[in-house]
Amino acid sequence: MMAGLWFRWILGEWRQHRALMLWLVLGLVNAGALLSAIEVLNRAARASFAQSSEQTQDSRPWRIQASISGHHIPHALWLSLRRAGIDTEPMLEGRALLTEGDWLRLRNAGNTLLAHHNEWTMLTDRALAERRGWVAGQQLQLSDGTRLPPITLVEGLGPFLLMDLAPLAQVLDSDDKLTYLTLPALTEVDKAHVLNLLPPELSLVTQDNPAQKGLLAALNLNLSALSVLAFAVALLLAFHAFERLLLKRRRAHRVMQQLGITRREYLWVILTEWSVLALLCGAIGSAVGVALAKQLAPGLGDTLVNLYGMRSGLQVNWSVVQALEISVLLWGSMVLMGAWTLWRPQGRWARWSLPLCVLVTLLLWQNATQAWQALLVCALTVLCILLVAPQLMAWVQRGLAALSLRLLPEQAATLLWAASDQERQRQHLSLAAMAITLALAMAVSTRVMVGSFEVALVDHLNQRLFADYYIGGQEKTLRSWLGKLNSLPDEVYVETIGSRHGSVNDYPVRIVVHEATEQPWPFTHFKASTPDWWTAMGEGGCIVNEPLALQLGLALDARIPIQSGQRTLSCRLVAIQYDYGNPGGQVTMQRDLVEAGLGHVPLEGVAITTPDSPDWVRDRLTELGIPDGAIRPQGALRELALTLFSRTFVITNALASLTLLVGFVSWLASVASASRLWRHDHGVLLSIGVTPGQLLWARVWQVFALLLAILLIGMVGGQILGYQLLSLVNPLSFGWTMAVHPLSGGWWSYLVMALTGGLVLAIWPTYRELKTAPATMMAMES
Repeated sequence: MMAGLWFRWILGEWRQHRALMLWLVLGLVNAGALLSAIEVLNRAARASFAQSSEQTQDSRPWRIQASISGHHIPHALWLSLRRAGIDTEPMLEGRALLTEGDWLRLRNAGNTLLAHHNEWTMLTDRALAERRGWVAGQQLQLSDGTRLPPITLVEGLGPFLLMDLAPLAQVLDSDDKLTYLTLPALTEVDKAHVLNLLPPELSLVTQDNPAQKGLLAALNLNLSALSVLAFAVALLLAFHAFERLLLKRRRAHRVMQQLGITRREYLWVILTEWSVLALLCGAIGSAVGVALAKQLAPGLGDTLVNLYGMRSGLQVNWSVVQALEISVLLWGSMVLMGAWTLWRPQGRWARWSLPLCVLVTLLLWQNATQAWQALLVCALTVLCILLVAPQLMAWVQRGLAALSLRLLPEQAATLLWAASDQERQRQHLSLAAMAITLALAMAVSTRVMVGSFEVALVDHLNQRLFADYYIGGQEKTLRSWLGKLNSLPDEVYVETIGSRHGSVNDYPVRIVVHEATEQPWPFTHFKASTPDWWTAMGEGGCIVNEPLALQLGLALDARIPIQSGQRTLSCRLVAIQYDYGNPGGQVTMQRDLVEAGLGHVPLEGVAITTPDSPDWVRDRLTELGIPDGAIRPQGALRELALTLFSRTFVITNALASLTLLVGFVSWLASVASASRLWRHDHGVLLSIGVTPGQLLWARVWQVFALLLAILLIGMVGGQILGYQLLSLVNPLSFGWTMAVHPLSGGWWSYLVMALTGGLVLAIWPTYRELKTAPATMMAMES
């Protein structure tokens, strides 16, 4: 009986305050959707990594690989291990160039035979085929005219195209060589037997990539931080409606107490109502979030594959568990919002909260040593912004009022009323102002981060892309072309490119070699170096990239042991170079020193440099028989690098824009609500002779002053957060540092958007209210 009465009372409250209920539901759904979208992508990335790890590590944790790139493991070794009773799986991987200039990632399926009815086939991920415009049965054509086997579409295959070993060997021109071998868990006897069979250039290693694990963890942590900030901005939209609903129910609560209903019974009803709202909004928000995640998944998947070597695609799906998690978070948020509304801090605690927050933030900033601590510094900074924003907004509005009175004395009466009334209006719009301030701070900080990355990357490319043309291909083909390139004029400088796999203190590294020259290499971009670095390079010196130096704590003049295959080489660290976007370790040395200490370094590419890059060079390369698909101009590589760079931050930019959009929705709701409270005042002012135009101008001035304060606080807060992301979070999460460029990233557009959009959204409800007759306005309650 009582449950039915309570149910009818709740429904009556919802109908009476349907507009506020709509904004509350909208805010909760937005919060759930933004948080759900990023967390779904985070889980998909972790699941993809876990799936790859399970396939390669759990059942087959060992790998035999060559210390040099390419296909160098003979079939004979594979067969020897099979005869010894060791379940060895042959793996051949490589890339092939299509006629339209796109590269394909190809590999075989281990010991599994894919051929069907004596016909070769090529397994392709269905989602990848849809993005590329491929259909089942299609035969892709390579740049050399070779046609690949017909496509067979399968689900969840990831970025690699799978073929049988025989046709893949023909495509990659690998003869009877393999890329690596995978092995199951080995006993000590089997391990010793395997090691005895390996030549010096091969090594037995575990299939573990600490750089990729660390990068994925950092990516998850940073995306989670951004999603939590977006969740907080959306909750401010919900809090605006939530607070007003609670305040409107105070009278009903007092009446119920007079009727004998206890506080516990009333609280139980309210918590039940919040639970229903949380379940409803959590289900809708998670479904909307998954739909958004599916739109962003291809971009994030391409980033993980192209930049960070992930071997599986992203699978985005909705689940009941995930919806319940969002519902629980929304329910907990409503409980916190209710507690804050009823027991908001006042007096001494409110005065000391800001200094305490600033002190804790500064102390943690100085002592942060882990990524989560750095992100906690950013969270505390956001809290400090929220605490200081109201007072700063008041100061800016008062300053603008004084300035406006001096510049516009003829509008003194209207301005004086608007200035005296702005304190009350700021209270009505405070939550929306906070939402837009946080959204702007997030947008500015991410744009500063992206802009600084771009400036650093362009500078980095200017150093590293030292040649006019880069030629790629198989080593045998490159050596045949290298003989022809020697016939070019002396003004054309030909540089070989090669590398080996190795490790430094058990940390995987790539050992890059370049030819010894009389002049220092033009492509070095150092963070630190010794004065004699170039002389020392010819005496056993080496250069390491910044991620490796930060990971292992390396300092200049240190002796570094480099293992590659079954050989070891020691070098003196003479320079640390910037290496933006590369999470793995890299060591650079002169070719002759590496080959003398570790063995042969294969030819992976050739760089062509001329003083003025004349047009005839490209024509001459074509005349020598080098196909266009193998020639990459510097501009094309730069464009590819910048394209991959833009993909890296697609989610960051999308999340910032969506968060700002949610802030605008909160602003519109607050202005529309405040405009109803203006009716009585407007009626009085209009009845004493104030024109609608003067009233509209006064309200626009109030909103403009508040928006100006919001822009100022959002810009300053965003710059502080951007500095923290680059100088604190970035080194601890990803392992590289860079200069902060506060004016980069084009964040001005967000400020213009916020000012223009805020004014337009404020003028419309004000203009609509002023069309009401003064007598009607005065008849309404303030």
